[in-house]
Formats: sequence, C-alpha cells, structure tokens
Amino acid sequence: MTGHPSLRETLQQYLSLRRALRFKLKTTGRLLGQFVDYLEAQRATTLTVERALAWATLPAGASTTWHAIRLTMVRGFAAYLHGLDATVTVPPADLLRHGNDRVTPYLYSDTEIRALITAASALRPAFRAATHQALIGLLAASGIRIGEAIALDTDDLDPADIPENQLLLAAGSRLQRLPGLPADTAKLIRHTLARLAGVSRLTPGHPLPAWQPTRLNQRYHTALWLADLVLRGASYELDDGTPIRVDGLLLRMWQVFEDLVTVAVVEALHQMLAYSAVLRLDRGHLVYAKGPVESVRHHLYGSDVTVLQHALDLDQHPSDLLGQIDDIAAQVAATSSPGGLDQTLPGEGKDDSHADVLR
Repeated sequence: MTGHPSLRETLQQYLSLRRALRFKLKTTGRLLGQFVDYLEAQRATTLTVERALAWATLPAGASTTWHAIRLTMVRGFAAYLHGLDATVTVPPADLLRHGNDRVTPYLYSDTEIRALITAASALRPAFRAATHQALIGLLAASGIRIGEAIALDTDDLDPADIPENQLLLAAGSRLQRLPGLPADTAKLIRHTLARLAGVSRLTPGHPLPAWQPTRLNQRYHTALWLADLVLRGASYELDDGTPIRVDGLLLRMWQVFEDLVTVAVVEALHQMLAYSAVLRLDRGHLVYAKGPVESVRHHLYGSDVTVLQHALDLDQHPSDLLGQIDDIAAQVAATSSPGGLDQTLPGEGKDDSHADVLR
C-alpha cells in the first residue's frame, strides 16, 4: 500500500461523488478548490479546525454570513475526510455565529397593490405604463423575484398541454385507481387532477412523452421522476384503453434470482474497486457466505486492481467451516506477497486466471 491520496485528489473524489447524486456544486467546487490552494500554500497535508476557521473568515471585511457559508462548505468536505481518516476533526456547526443580514421584507396589501397598478397607468408613453402594470401584477400573483420576472421571454410561457402535465395527469389517474387509498391522499390526487383539466391524456401502449429538467420545472422534478416510475410499471391496458382484470402474475424466479445475484456481484466488485482506488491498493478480497463455488479472480477493466472472490460453504460442520476460513486467510496472505497474484488459487485452473473482465 502506498501513501494516502493528496487533499486535491480527495477533493475531486468528494465532488464527483456528490455530483453523481445530482448536486451541481458550482460555487462549492470553486471555493473548496480555493481552500485546498490555501492549505497547499500553508504546506498543510491535512484539514484542521484552526485552518478551516482561518480560511473561512477570509476576507476580513466580508459579512459574517459569507464567512459562515464558506465554513459550511468546508464542513461537508471535512465530514467526507473524517470517513476516510478518523483523525480529521469536523469543525462545529456553531463555530461562527451570525445573525440574519437580510432586510425584513415589506408585505404589500391588496389595496396597496391596486394603488401601485393605478399609479403606473400615469406613466408615459402608454407602452411603459402597460409594462409596469403587467410587471407589478406578475410579481403580486406569482411571487417570483423581480430579476426572474424581467428575464422572462416568450419561450418561458408554458402552455397547459405539455409533456410534464401529461405525465402528472396520467400518473395521478393511475394512482387514483389504487385500492385502499387513504381518504386524504385521494383528495389531494383529485385536487391535482382538477388543476390539470384540459391536458391531453396519454394513449395507452404508446411511449411516454419526453421531458427535460429545466429551471422552469425545477419545483416539479421530484414529482415528475415519481410519475415516470409509476407509468413505467407493467401496463395491462389495451390500445383502446380497455382495462383488463389481472388476478395474478407468472414470474420466472430463476431468472429473477440470477439477475439479482448478477447485479449484487457487479455492485460489490465496483465498490471494492472504489475502496482499492482510495486506499491505493492493487488487489482486494471478497468473501461470500454462500454454497461451494470455486475461487475466482476478476481484473477490473481500465484499472490495475484485481479482485479475488472467495465463498464459504455454510452447510459444513463448524470445524470444517473454520478450516475453510483458514484456507481463505492463507490465500489472502499468499496473494499479498510479491508475485502472489501470479499464483493459482485452489479450485482455479491455470487458464482461468484473470479471465473475468468487468467493464
């Protein structure tokens, strides 16, 4: 095993992991890169609370809220480092105290809004008056920020009959037919479907309409992903919409089990690859509690990591089971020595070595 990865390498791993979970982290990635620059300039090889606080409070003239935001970003990275190295301390959440720097908003009453719209009608030319009246009305009715309202274009006007609404209508209609639906849930679904009046219904058996996540439908991303999951379930409707009563399903359990095992093994191998990459290891061992199988080695495509897979036969007598564990321990020790990977495992033919390649 070689040395641990550098802070910059670990930062890239942290950002890649969180971005894989749909976090964009544009500002966070930029600021944490600056934080690592700061640590490297200090010739620091690890993160400490003192260094995190010193960087977070830069520049000295910035607001306490900005300092707290910078520290919050560092705390997330520190928590990731702590998972790899328990000696790394995560800065406390209340290390920087700050108040609310925002001005308390003023809430206009309906009377004041009508007075503003009336006053705007006096502006000249008439187009300017109409623009301000429309802007004030839009802000009052929708609650969007003034910058968003000014930046609106004709392409931002969504008609009712769009793929997003079609998906929500179809998913809501299917959920409404579920037996035993709680009364409050059924009421919410009916309310949602009523608001989608005028939206075209999807044709049974046809592909689902495509939609793209944008800033305009950002508030509905979770609902749309859920609708997609609901609608991609198996359908028992004919093309003309005629429902079919289904009393049971016939499953090929051998195929279900085979697919489950295949996915589990592949996920375990790739997880072992991730651990080995972080710890700079060139080999790893997976031990499964399952029936008698031959020991197998996997060489992971695009890396120098080799994973050796072993299995225990739990049907054996405890003394025999302990003997199996001793054999696996001996194999681990043997393959960990120089040139150990070139040795043939018990139960493995010479031609099987490095035969399994995962992409």
